[in-house]
Amino acid sequence: MTASLKLSSTVHSFFLLLLNMQKNRVLRVLCFSWLLCLTGGLNVSVAQEFSMLTKVYDDSHPEKPVISRSLTLFHAGEVYDYLDDAGEVIIMQPIRKKFVILNTRADTKTEITFAQIEKMLELADDETKKHLDNLASQPHDKELFQRIMFYQEPVFQRSVDVQEKQLKLTSSYLSYLVDFHNDRPEEYVRKYLDFADWVKKLNYVRHPIDTSYRARLELNNRMRSIKALPLTVRMTANTGIGEIKLRSEHQIQWKLNDMDRDRINLWNSQIKSDNTQMITIEQYQKNLHASRS
Repeated sequence: MTASLKLSSTVHSFFLLLLNMQKNRVLRVLCFSWLLCLTGGLNVSVAQEFSMLTKVYDDSHPEKPVISRSLTLFHAGEVYDYLDDAGEVIIMQPIRKKFVILNTRADTKTEITFAQIEKMLELADDETKKHLDNLASQPHDKELFQRIMFYQEPVFQRSVDVQEKQLKLTSSYLSYLVDFHNDRPEEYVRKYLDFADWVKKLNYVRHPIDTSYRARLELNNRMRSIKALPLTVRMTANTGIGEIKLRSEHQIQWKLNDMDRDRINLWNSQIKSDNTQMITIEQYQKNLHASRS
């Protein structure tokens, strides 16, 4: 089965999930994936090198510790996003218009181009529109229909408090509250938000259950308009059977340190190593799911 067919199949499964899911655990996984990727056209200037440490918290269960941690390094026109719990490095290469994904534990790597990602998003959109047309042509759950429509074409009420440096996007289904700062050159904003856009699209292709990529892109576009980078992002999702609240904290360092550079050198060495096997994106995903089951 091709990656495109797998994506269409999974998009169909999403609708079944919306109709049948009853467990908060599933909802939490879904919403967690929405926030995980909040991490500047693609400018490849090497002058701005910086790092961002992101920690994600489940504010629906404040007694829990950090539920996710990632380190994102902007270096030499590329972006290295390291997920410690997965042992995975996602490397965005804007000049080559592709991602390289390295599994440091399994000594495997794979690649996916921006063009492949866009094609798969197009197929997913076509599949979603077909389901919406089918729902509209027969008796259906109106609330479910509106919820799907929102994630296909998200519309928010928007406000910015310049003095408090807060951005709000609100809707009946999903809302964001962002504490930001806008005291850095616009180049930093472009680098971060272009990466945030593309990695969001990548994660939707890899995990199609996360249907909020359009909502995330809208948030990123609003941050572009005010030339801002996130400090804290709070997301509230109304799932229909409960409310889920997630928060991401972003710590930015405006220079890479020796440890950061050592990490980058190590990852690049692993990618070039004969011991690291190149596999297809389909096989990579299959291996990843098997390791987590």
